[in-house]
Amino acid sequence: MADLLQAEGKEIAILCSQILTQTQIPLTDDQNLFLETILQQTDKFLQIVEESRERLAEMRAGIAYYRVGHDILTPLVSVIGYGEILIAGIGGPLHDDHLAIIKKILLTGYELRDTIDELMIQAKKDTGYSKDSEFVEWNNT
Repeated sequence: MADLLQAEGKEIAILCSQILTQTQIPLTDDQNLFLETILQQTDKFLQIVEESRERLAEMRAGIAYYRVGHDILTPLVSVIGYGEILIAGIGGPLHDDHLAIIKKILLTGYELRDTIDELMIQAKKDTGYSKDSEFVEWNNT
């Protein structure tokens, strides 16, 4: 699971870097800021995935998966949010090339979010945990 999360997180970072460094089309200051924020949050995400790998190996209780999932979701939600801001054109209109890459970032982010959500739901079932308010289930957007 951690390998999958790490691979998809790295894909987001590569796509953002590609927009920032390899495109000939200029970005607005806001777009650059949003993309840099996505990169920073992706770095946090990858760092937490790596740190969580060890914690998951040591923890056997299902509730541990929830806690790790929550830690991973925090920067991932930022990545998705800033991607959605860019798609909405809040930082200015995007060129079609940039738009296609941001859509890939969002798709990967949604897939990661859904995978983490499934892990958290399974942890809840495995432990019989009954506090529904502490488990987050995301709606696909």
